[in-house]
Amino acid sequence: MYIACTCVATCILRSLDRCVYLGVSDTHELQLKVLQALTRKFRMSRDVDLLKVYCFPCAMDWFVSEFRRMMIQLVESCPFTYTGADFYALASDALLHSMKRQIALVDQHVAERSASQAGGADLNGVRTFLATLPADHALLQVEVTMQDLEQARAALTPSISEEELRHYKHLQAQFASKGR
Repeated sequence: MYIACTCVATCILRSLDRCVYLGVSDTHELQLKVLQALTRKFRMSRDVDLLKVYCFPCAMDWFVSEFRRMMIQLVESCPFTYTGADFYALASDALLHSMKRQIALVDQHVAERSASQAGGADLNGVRTFLATLPADHALLQVEVTMQDLEQARAALTPSISEEELRHYKHLQAQFASKGR
């Protein structure tokens, strides 16, 4: 049996056939790769395109170097106690920020159109308005920006402490020395 050794009591670990330690990312480059994997299906704005950092390292030198600088600056502000779940929270919170921003834009657009109608006529609500837009309309596109990522990072608290990380590394060393 294989299990990730995270928050499992030592007594339980003794009864396992095999213990596999899945540690946290211990370099900023690995953290950036985790963030890239978690956001691979997100629509990113031009200031955040994680794929270009790794797919085209020599092309578009200025854009890539500027983006890389911004992303590395973001990731360097992340402690090494961030787990995969923490990076998932960072990515999903950034997406939530972008969705809220887009909803505010839609609400503003609907209010402006309602006000411009003769006698302030209603557009029969936001749902009716959105149904009239083509699927590729800018108001329907949610793009994650660097600011969204930075806001999410600022609000995030690591799920494990330095002390807990040392404990898990100690468990790893302890079980690795026993050949489990």
